Amino acid sequence: MPDPRSTRLFAATVTPFTSDGHLDLDALAAHVDRLVREGVDGLVVGGTTGESGALAPEERGALLRAAIDAAGDRAAVVAGVGEHDTTTGIALAVAAARAGADGVLVAAPAASRPSQAGLLAHVRALADAAGVPVMLYDNPRRFGVGFEMETLLRAAGHPNVWAVKDATENPHRAAEIMGLSDLAYYAGSDAAAMVLTAGGQGVVGVGVNVEPARWRAYVDALLGGDLDAADDLSRRLAPLDHALHRHVPPAVATKVVLRGLGLLPTARVRLPLVGPVPEETVAIRRDLEVYEGFPDFRSGLARLDHPDAHGGALRLL
Repeated sequence: MPDPRSTRLFAATVTPFTSDGHLDLDALAAHVDRLVREGVDGLVVGGTTGESGALAPEERGALLRAAIDAAGDRAAVVAGVGEHDTTTGIALAVAAARAGADGVLVAAPAASRPSQAGLLAHVRALADAAGVPVMLYDNPRRFGVGFEMETLLRAAGHPNVWAVKDATENPHRAAEIMGLSDLAYYAGSDAAAMVLTAGGQGVVGVGVNVEPARWRAYVDALLGGDLDAADDLSRRLAPLDHALHRHVPPAVATKVVLRGLGLLPTARVRLPLVGPVPEETVAIRRDLEVYEGFPDFRSGLARLDHPDAHGGALRLL
């Protein structure tokens, strides 16, 4: 089985939907196959970029199994499980491990915004239940509460807790985590990848969905100490990073861009996410016209205003 603890490049994968909002597992399988063929060695499935809050438990299971089947032994698959209450998180973690996930990603429960003692207890409960490697997800802007350093250090004492995905974009905090703990450090935002030169393990990236081969080259350059190549790739990737993160939520922008490139059948998202309004579409296109990797956007041949990019609620009854 793939070992997530040796993984360098995770894609925080999108969740493809059909035009009427149901899971599109065939599209997911094709997406996963492309990612791993182009150098991705890890997948985070059902995380926030995958619209985790809009997925029913049975959908998470189907999504995870499809990703595992598509990846085979070519990439580690980590399941997002921890952004809900602890009871739900335990159920999701156990189900993910039984389905064959190589690890789980545990975030702070956003709705309850626990104290640090509660957050630590949450992590330990999920780590006990899952029995597979646990990556912590520290993103206080998204979840309303972050991991204080003492909490991270105490969580790292659990035998199943192996890594942290740090989306704080604070280089001083990155240095502190790597200096004080044995946690494997993963840059949790595309813009923070340069921290790999200071001892980071890898990246969990959104732009990886769109440009996996170029991201593989970037991570390899950073880890190999080729700073000239890394600086060049960072400069080249910057407009794409801006397009995916600065105008609309990353899950929305990534699907719109993948749809425009013909790499997803639809750009459908689920409410409360919606597709870009016209002004946002213009802003995303402006970034992509600067990005040298997509000549079809520069020439006007690729569209971003597909009607299937709208959001909607899925009627389950």
